[in-house]
Amino acid sequence: MNAISTPADEQAFTGRALGRLSDIGWGNRLRPMLAAQGPEGPVPADVAAAVVGVLADWARGPGGWSCGAADTPARWGW
Repeated sequence: MNAISTPADEQAFTGRALGRLSDIGWGNRLRPMLAAQGPEGPVPADVAAAVVGVLADWARGPGGWSCGAADTPARWGW
């Protein structure tokens, strides 16, 4: 089997996710929102608040963009 590798400049940095679509919990909430025929409209307030919480925790933690470590990636990547 041949492995397909993604070029280094196209790889994502380590980050966080609110939930996996295959899991219960947030997955049950996110699947319908992200489905091909999902509803149009704003993200529900509870989902938006949870995403903000995950990003804030990550930003302050080791490797997060606001942790102050010299080797962390640039916040915007420009």
